[in-house]
Amino acid sequence: MIDSKVRAIVSSLSSTRGEDFFNTIVQALSQAIDAEHTYVAELSDDYSVATTVAYAHDQEICENFSYELADTPCANVCEDSICVYNGDAQAAYPKDELLVEMGVDSYVGAPLKDSKGQVQGILIALFSAPLEDIHSVESLFLLFSGLISGELERRNTQGHLNIKEMMVDALEEGVVLTDQYSRIIYVNPAFTRITGYSLSEATGQTPGSLLKSGLHDDDFYRAMWHNLNADGFWSGEILNRKKSGETYTEWLSIQRFTEPESNSNHYIAVFHDISDLKQAQQKVQLHEHYDLLTNLPNRQLLLERIEQQLLLLQQQDRKAAVMLISIDNFRDLNSSMGHHVGDLILQKVARRLETNLRQTDTLARYAGDEFVLLLPMLEDITTVETVAAKVLDAIRAPFMIEQSPIEITASIGIAVCPDDANETLTAIAKADQACNHAKASGKNTSQFFTEEMQQRSNYKMYLKNALTKALQEGALEVYYQPIVDLHNRQIEKCEALVRWQHEGKFISPMEFIPVAEEFQLAKDLGQLVLEKTCRQLQALDNAQCRPITIAVNRSVAEFPKAKRSHEDWLEIIREQGINADRISFEITESILAPENSEFTDYLSTLKKAGCTISLDDFGTGYSSLSYLRTFPIDNLKIDRSFVSDLEEDEEALTLVSTIIAMAKALGMKTIAEGVETRGQLQLLEELGCDYIQGFFFSRPLPEDKLVDYLQAFDYDFYL
Repeated sequence: MIDSKVRAIVSSLSSTRGEDFFNTIVQALSQAIDAEHTYVAELSDDYSVATTVAYAHDQEICENFSYELADTPCANVCEDSICVYNGDAQAAYPKDELLVEMGVDSYVGAPLKDSKGQVQGILIALFSAPLEDIHSVESLFLLFSGLISGELERRNTQGHLNIKEMMVDALEEGVVLTDQYSRIIYVNPAFTRITGYSLSEATGQTPGSLLKSGLHDDDFYRAMWHNLNADGFWSGEILNRKKSGETYTEWLSIQRFTEPESNSNHYIAVFHDISDLKQAQQKVQLHEHYDLLTNLPNRQLLLERIEQQLLLLQQQDRKAAVMLISIDNFRDLNSSMGHHVGDLILQKVARRLETNLRQTDTLARYAGDEFVLLLPMLEDITTVETVAAKVLDAIRAPFMIEQSPIEITASIGIAVCPDDANETLTAIAKADQACNHAKASGKNTSQFFTEEMQQRSNYKMYLKNALTKALQEGALEVYYQPIVDLHNRQIEKCEALVRWQHEGKFISPMEFIPVAEEFQLAKDLGQLVLEKTCRQLQALDNAQCRPITIAVNRSVAEFPKAKRSHEDWLEIIREQGINADRISFEITESILAPENSEFTDYLSTLKKAGCTISLDDFGTGYSSLSYLRTFPIDNLKIDRSFVSDLEEDEEALTLVSTIIAMAKALGMKTIAEGVETRGQLQLLEELGCDYIQGFFFSRPLPEDKLVDYLQAFDYDFYL
């Protein structure tokens, strides 16, 4: 009888979990209908190829396979219809080689639909002889195709929930079989595990009377039964209640089928507990508003609360403060001690600052090493100064990290609302400006926003916009300062120095170069200088001047980040028809910092091409011998601050003498910057310095004056 077969199949599924479901049901169906070949297959998007999910041959699970559906009876199944050939299947499909290979005479296939009614797979049984009771096989297929469809859809549903931790094969499904009156005939052990009801307790009950939580209204159940009666299938989320009284969420799939002997409707339901998934979804929603590292409100939630506070301030005569807290030198701490230590410090800072909060305050992690403290509804602004002092004291106290004390400081910028800002992002921006001012003032302090800061910020943006336009129009000029060789007393080099005349006055490089670096304009600026320098070398050659090398400055901000970016510099030189040995690149000592060690390859490539490398302002930064030996440096430029004191300061004289001696030992040349007097020149010559640069010989010269100066230069004229 079909009931016994159903019970046998359902019983075999009762302890099945995850991917084992398909192998189990295919094997169980194969045994129940005595088929030589039984399989479940998924279809490609265009219904051209079937790939088995589980395949049983002679009731044993075998290796899966794929095949094309064209000219096979399976193609009819894909067209959304059950397909039956009780004998002569090969004659009906002579091009189907698989039928011949498997010795198939009879064929039964059923489509596997998803909850939207789309065919997602097929259930197939192949027989070597005609069947006496083909209708039983067909009925079993109709019965269990819904169950298999639900399982296929369940597997896909898990992917849509995007919870990697909750994989399909980690879930166990409950199975319920009911008669035409929805009375339970059978439940599997997973049903008992999930709901707490045993088979004997469930038999004869309806799922509604047993599990109904009372959390859905009558409209929900009417809609469910309407779809089930109309389509024969329903799936969705539902809240049910366990025997213990606990409410849980399950994903339920119900399939209606006709029992052939009684010709009555039966129902089979497959469900799994997705409470953990729902909780995970809630955590995802929680993480939308809270920082994962510190568990503090994140930027989004902070901005919402500031916005709410600004709306309240419009209705009440009170103030609020936005306090931006930035850990000082946090990048250096990360580089020296590792990011895991940095993360621990941020967590400990968060916990320590939380102890100083009022219930109405909001402490948020804004970005990186920055926190923002919102102090709402203030009657007295002096409260802010007190809180800022407490915050600084709290952060100054040592933190125990991995059994070692670590001391840090912070800088705080404060914007008062609505005095300084009545918009959320404006308040943050002004607190940030104040924080930058606090850092520039020595760090470990707090600073209220002032209009002077705003003016400086406005001027910086003015320079940025004007500089962007000047770069686009090529409006900047390059001046050249001669560098004299003390050995042959000739001009051997020049340094290219960018100059910007804007609206009738020169803007100091000390003003606009930092702006270029901050706003990612340094690369364009450097390219402009290099192109103009190459053209200047061509002009000097055309004027038959003595060949010289011109040095072009390169800062960390414009230094190559990608592996082949240095070829952009060499390409510019080649395009201008200049030999690479006519160009020298001047770098600052900040490039020698440990975190920039990858620049060694870039400098080596430039040097191999023929360029020389000079280290500018030597002695003011990373002066380690190990760094000098690692980087391919040709020239050391002695900083002007040392040269200016040569004649009066014995320590300066000793320092310069040491630099020159060290350079010789390393096989490098020295260039003294800022030479302005005959006495400085004589001392440097006595110390063995190789090159001189400074006002003593010439100020930086515009392009149209350089040719005349080079052609007329006479060293003795200056003595």
